[in-house]
Formats: sequence, structure tokens, C-alpha cells
Amino acid sequence: MNHRILLYHEVTDFPERRRQVRKMSPVDSLLTKQFEEQMALLSSRGNTRVVAIDDLFAEGQDRAQKVVLTFDDGFIGNYLFALSILEKHGYKATFFVTVNNISKNRYMSWDQLSILYQKGHSIQSHTMSHPMLGECDEGQITYELETSKKIIEDKVGGPVKYLSLPFGSSNERVITVAKQLGYQGIFTSLSNINKRENELCQFGRIHVKDTYALNKFIGLIDPNPTQLFFTRTAEVLKGIVKGIIGLNNYRTLYRFMYRIEL
Repeated sequence: MNHRILLYHEVTDFPERRRQVRKMSPVDSLLTKQFEEQMALLSSRGNTRVVAIDDLFAEGQDRAQKVVLTFDDGFIGNYLFALSILEKHGYKATFFVTVNNISKNRYMSWDQLSILYQKGHSIQSHTMSHPMLGECDEGQITYELETSKKIIEDKVGGPVKYLSLPFGSSNERVITVAKQLGYQGIFTSLSNINKRENELCQFGRIHVKDTYALNKFIGLIDPNPTQLFFTRTAEVLKGIVKGIIGLNNYRTLYRFMYRIEL
């Protein structure tokens, strides 16, 4: 498949790097102007089409480079700032939301999510409470996936078919439960995953960071071998560190380094 799946978190006029108290990694918080430049670049490319997430499952011989836009967590800036830019270019995106955060400070409300859905965007699950699913027992996994799916479908009205893994944490148990609950695809933050397991599709995504200049963003769409090598090497090294010190300790260290409030 000739798809590039981009992972965003927040688009805002007041990025995380300017905040004294941070709720997220500053690399995940993009200025509106930066996002607008990226979308305009995609729009200017005759051989590139931005498509909806369901296109990942469509059969066809279209040779155009296809880009899927996804947003994790449900930050309100994506409604206040990203939405108008998406509409300007006629792009449809997928928003993976953590149900327990909806309507909290800096997060979208159910009304805003419903408007996104009515405008043709997809609202999907990022679980109930954003846990490390790979460290949960089967009952916890079932609760996180089943309850979030039901609530989103009831509140927004659209089907929930896709799951974004918090922290990229997963295992065979997560895959099995997701399949049993009717999920069709699982999305992670790693760039090199694209496979089927237990009849469930798993998709890697390309993390778009605020440190990426426009020429580096182009390298995400048209893979630059050197850039891709360094990206995947960094992912492997990060995985090794997580394995050595444990995911909880890694998260604590990461939050300390970037001054993210615990």
C-alpha cells in the first residue's frame, strides 16, 4: 500500500514550549502556522492525495502517494485551529480521543467532537484512561476498549472501528481483545509496523514533531533513506531503553527531562 499515516497531537497558537507547566511533550505541540504550511505543501503536490482512514482498507490500483492524517488525545487546539485549515484544503482527519479527558481543560467537548463528525471527520478510540495496555490484565483491556467504543458511538453517532495505542504499549492479549470487540485496525506510534495479526490490521504512523522544518516534513512523505534510518534507529534505541529500565521509569524520566507535570 502506498500510504503514509501521519501522527499529530496538538495544533495551537500557544505551543507547549511557551508554557511554564507542561501537560505534554513540547515536540507534540505544533504552531498553527507550521501545520498550515504542511497542509499547503500537501495540497500543492499533484502526485499526493490526502485520504480518509477507511481508504487504508480499500482495494484499488491508484498509484498516487496517499496521506492519512491522524490526531491523538483530543486537544482542543485541533478544533480551534486545525479544523479550519483542514476544511480549507478539503481534508478529512481521524481524531483518536481519550474518553475520560473529554471536556477537561485543553481538551475537546462532546459537542465539538460531534461537529467534527458531522463535517466528515472520524472520531475513534484512544481508550478510556490512556493506560499502558500491554501491562493491563484482560479485564482492564476489555473495559478500556469496550467502554470507550460504546461511549464514543453513543455520544458522536459514528462507528468506532479503530484504536490508537497509548504509549504504543501492546501485546497479543490486546490484539485478541480488540479483535473480539470488533475493532478493524490498531494504530501505533512506531513508523515501521504494517502487518496483520489475528486477522487485525496494525498500522505504524509517522510522528510529526514541532522541530521538523518543511524540508524534513517532505522527507516524511517521500521517504528519505537516511532520515528513515535515523528515525527507526531512534525508535529501536528507545525500545531498548524502555526494556532495560521499564516503561514506567522511562515515562518518569521523560516527563522530568521535558518538565511535564506528573
